Amino acid sequence: MTTRRLWPVLLSGGIGARLWPLSRSQSPKQLVALAGLETMLQATARRCADPGRFAPVLVVASASHGVAIGEQLAAIGMTGRLILEPCGRNTAPAITLAALVAQQSDPDAVLLVMPSDHLIADVMAFQAAVDRALPLAQDDWLVTFGITPEAPETGYGYIEAGPALAEGVQQVRRFVEKPDRATAQLYLDQGNFYWNGGIFLFRAAAFLAAMAEHAPAILAACTAALEMNDAAIIRPDPLAFAACPSDSIDYAVFERAARVAVAPVTMGWSDIGSWDALYATGTPDDQGNVVTGDGVYAEDSHNCLLRSDGPIIAAVGVHDLNIVATDDAVLVTARGSSQNVKAVVTRLAGDAALDVPRRERHGWGHLRRLTETAGVAVEELHLRAGAHWPVVAGQLTVMAGSVEIDGKRQNCPHTANVFSGQIVVATGPATLLLVRQTA
Repeated sequence: MTTRRLWPVLLSGGIGARLWPLSRSQSPKQLVALAGLETMLQATARRCADPGRFAPVLVVASASHGVAIGEQLAAIGMTGRLILEPCGRNTAPAITLAALVAQQSDPDAVLLVMPSDHLIADVMAFQAAVDRALPLAQDDWLVTFGITPEAPETGYGYIEAGPALAEGVQQVRRFVEKPDRATAQLYLDQGNFYWNGGIFLFRAAAFLAAMAEHAPAILAACTAALEMNDAAIIRPDPLAFAACPSDSIDYAVFERAARVAVAPVTMGWSDIGSWDALYATGTPDDQGNVVTGDGVYAEDSHNCLLRSDGPIIAAVGVHDLNIVATDDAVLVTARGSSQNVKAVVTRLAGDAALDVPRRERHGWGHLRRLTETAGVAVEELHLRAGAHWPVVAGQLTVMAGSVEIDGKRQNCPHTANVFSGQIVVATGPATLLLVRQTA
């Protein structure tokens, strides 16, 4: 067992482009419920909920996602600190920011760094691997966790493990780029290669010392950008951080440092990086279909992923497809081709359908955009019972249920002008219609 609390660092960058249309830049996959009732961020945070084992979570994310992340952590009763990046600079700068913040509060801080969008089915196995690796991390080794490969996967980088350092922990011999299938099969046959899952354990001080040696420009830029304070939300200086080189933690440090270890682990891991990967984590019905959402019907259809966020899907006489429908987009791909979805997203760059989905989920409920024209937007708000909605100025109509506006109860079909700074509280489930100016 651990003898001191670990600092969990959750990396919440990227947009999960291969999971379009459900994952978009304004609602990326880590903030979406993909493999259960909770979002991937919430599921990752819950692994660190034991206050005897973990300090409060430290989340590094895009500034545009700060409100949503705060709402999602509050919804599961967890607190933490947010480091909101003004722009993306890859994992090495993100982790450097977290290490600087943690070291300010705890000079001996040990960081457990995890992507916030990965599935871990066997959390106990993961915790056991952390326990095995912790003594090495406390001795200033930089530890990564190697996922036991289940197939000759060509979409992941690999770690070659060398001599044993302790029970269940080995020195890293080398990191390997994504291989072709024949090479990946060779790695599996050798038995000492593991998938690189991007999960790390190390002392903040040891990591920052390695950054100073191998990537001093990143360390200098992050230090300059980070105005140290005790606030729950930390906002690095935009100009200083924009000058930071962009690099991954693997390239910046782990492939260069001398004291790097790997803890192999079998824990039911998936990065859920595509619709094919999501199908693999699901439970197929007797026709081999993985179905999510109401209003999904399959007739003489087999081995499909069928997922609806609202519209009816009727699949008839098809097989080996991924069919995903949201309020404003439909994706159909052959299974095995979902890695190519990113190419479609690239073609859609700049389209509002990519960045601004019609439906937005929040801690208070969800918002659905109905129309926008001539500088006027019409939106439908669905508030959960007891939810507090921070008002956006406009004309608000109570369509169903009842709410309190600045402490005064209003029932359907009340219409009033509302102003920023007011608070709407749903006394029960409520539906509101908001008409507001956008220009």
